[in-house]
Amino acid sequence: MGLITLVGCEAHDFSSGTADAAAKILGVDLKRPQPVPKEIVEKAKVVGREVVCLCGTCPRRLVANCECGWARQNQHTIQYALMQGKTSEQIVNAFTEAHGLKSLPHPPATAFGRLSWALPFGGAALTLLLLTWYGLRLRSEPELVPVPTQRETVNPEELAVRKRLEQELDELEDE
Repeated sequence: MGLITLVGCEAHDFSSGTADAAAKILGVDLKRPQPVPKEIVEKAKVVGREVVCLCGTCPRRLVANCECGWARQNQHTIQYALMQGKTSEQIVNAFTEAHGLKSLPHPPATAFGRLSWALPFGGAALTLLLLTWYGLRLRSEPELVPVPTQRETVNPEELAVRKRLEQELDELEDE
């Protein structure tokens, strides 16, 4: 079993809270470097994929994949907590307690968490369906034709003018 010796980590104070807040909750001492077995390092990478970096400069990378100081310190926190016998759920819960739900890469698998992902997609699908329905409805409606309500009286002089106009228009079309 190979051992990896860690060099000490420095504590940073970031806008999302102190980087060692989860370590304090887990009871991990980051001031004393300890040798970490390779199996723990590999298991820590798996747990590190369940927590995102909150340093403020990274684009919310997973702690297992990030190289900044905040992420490295919390990688050590995860490793030491695993060495103390903590489960991955306890470690993730400590990060959630220390930093809130923003420390998770996705909402928790609860009914509300699933709803928070499904609601925007459902709303977009419903909007698309309503717009399609409305567009088809507008397209298929018959044209409205005005219907006279009173009988029109036709002036004989006006009738003669209309006939002459129609004849002149026909003559122009024939030319």
